[in-house]
Amino acid sequence: LHPPQGQFLSAGETGTLKRWDMAGNLQQTIGSPGDPMLGIAWNPTGEDLISSTYSGRLSRWQPDGQLLKSWTAHSAPIWDVSYSPKGDQFASAGVDGTVILWNRNGQQLHTLNHELVVWRVAYSLDGALVATGSGDNTAKIWRTHDGSLVSTLTRHDAAVWGVAFSPDNTFIATTSVDETVKLWTLEGELLHTLKGHNAAVRNLALGQNGQILAAVGDDGTLALWDIPAILDLQPLDYACEWVADYLQTNQLVAEKDKKLCP
Repeated sequence: LHPPQGQFLSAGETGTLKRWDMAGNLQQTIGSPGDPMLGIAWNPTGEDLISSTYSGRLSRWQPDGQLLKSWTAHSAPIWDVSYSPKGDQFASAGVDGTVILWNRNGQQLHTLNHELVVWRVAYSLDGALVATGSGDNTAKIWRTHDGSLVSTLTRHDAAVWGVAFSPDNTFIATTSVDETVKLWTLEGELLHTLKGHNAAVRNLALGQNGQILAAVGDDGTLALWDIPAILDLQPLDYACEWVADYLQTNQLVAEKDKKLCP
C-alpha cells in the first residue's frame, strides 16, 4: 500500500512492478520483464520504493516508475525487503543467510548473519530494532543503529517464516513451518505458543492497535487471535473453566480431585 495515497503495488515473476488503484484497476507497469521480483517496500513518506529480485539485486524507484539506482546486493535471491518507519534506512533479507541494512541512498550500513536462508525482516515501529526470521529455525532481534544482536529466539522446531513487532514494542510475534505462532518478549522469553493451523504458518500481521493478530497458513486458513486476552490469560483459571463441570459431575472422579478447581 502507498502510504499517503489510495494505491498499491504488486511484484511478480515477470520481473515488473504493477501499480493499482484500490478498485483493482492497473495504473502503471514499472520496469521491464526479466529477473523475477520477490519483494517490495515503500518508503513511509511515499517518495520512493525498493524492490528485490531473484538474482540478488535491489532497485530504488520513484513512484512514477523512474529508476534511481540498481545494484547487486546479495549473492543469492533476496526474499524480503522492509523500510524503517523512520524512512532513513531499509533492510534486505537474502537466501545467502544475511540481512543487510542500507541507508536511503543504498549505501551499506550493517550486515546481520544467520546460519541459513533469511525469509523475513521487519522493523519495530520506532525504527530502533529489526527482526529477522530464518531457515535455521530462529528469529533474531537486532539494533538498527549499529547492527548489534539483542536476542535470539530459539523455541521453533522449523523455519521461521514470519516476524512482526507489536505497535507498542512490548513483544514480538513469529510464525513457523512448525505450524505455530509464538509471542516473545524483546529479550527472547517465550510468552505463548498459539496453535490454530494444521500446516506451516506462512506469515502474520498485527493490527495498528495491537489488539488482533492475523496469521495465514498453508492449510488455506486465516486465524485471528485476541492478543489482550492471550496476554492476560491465567492458565489454571482457563483450564478450570473447561473441566470444572466434569470434576463435579463425573462419578468416577475421586472426592479429593473434585476440589482441584476452586
